Amino acid sequence: MNIIGMLRPKYSTTYLEAEDTLRDGLSIMRKSGYTAVPVIDREGRYVGTVKEGDFLWQILEHGEEILDVVRIKDIIKEGWNLAATDEEDVNALISRAMEQNFVPVVDDRECYIGIITRRDIIQAILNKKIDSRYIVLQNEAISL
Repeated sequence: MNIIGMLRPKYSTTYLEAEDTLRDGLSIMRKSGYTAVPVIDREGRYVGTVKEGDFLWQILEHGEEILDVVRIKDIIKEGWNLAATDEEDVNALISRAMEQNFVPVVDDRECYIGIITRRDIIQAILNKKIDSRYIVLQNEAISL
């Protein structure tokens, strides 16, 4: 199955820019209500995901005075919530979604094109867009 059918396109998602300050990031996250959002660079490439806890730890360690100085790119944890491509296997996508409630998706240039949420995957299974008989996680077949 092509995972692009489950994609929520970039224009309909909340994301931060790597050069945004922590204050900007917190403001955008507060307005959106999300606790984790993708981060892109100036060229639109996905660079990581930040969580509200990443902001909290920075403020606790360094104080509120860093809010207008530190950039989002400085608090991203490398290797966390890696992006998928449109070639991603559904089983791998589901495994990723078990760790985070969304999976960022990039094109062949590593540019952020949107997300697939855990809810989108479950809805695709319920709508029979994904044949659940072939979903295998951790060497166990899932029967729905």
